Amino acid sequence: MSITKHHSIKVEVISFNTETKDSGSTYYYAEKTIITFTPIVLTYRYMFPVNDKFAAFAGFSVGFTDAKYEIIDTPVYNYSTYYAA
Repeated sequence: MSITKHHSIKVEVISFNTETKDSGSTYYYAEKTIITFTPIVLTYRYMFPVNDKFAAFAGFSVGFTDAKYEIIDTPVYNYSTYYAA
């Protein structure tokens, strides 16, 4: 978003995740890990026009990242089948 001819502000929000498939499986549980990252960045730029086709810019960015880490254990072994009375 341009504020004036030479000043601009840009906001970037990206969300992505990664997950493993049944890592660390044991006889009783299958373990899956899900990691989610959401970086949010605010950037200010000042442009220095050199000529009609070229410009340089200077600026700064601030931001933070929200990271979530989740481990999900799902049972593989059904206890009730083997320990039924």
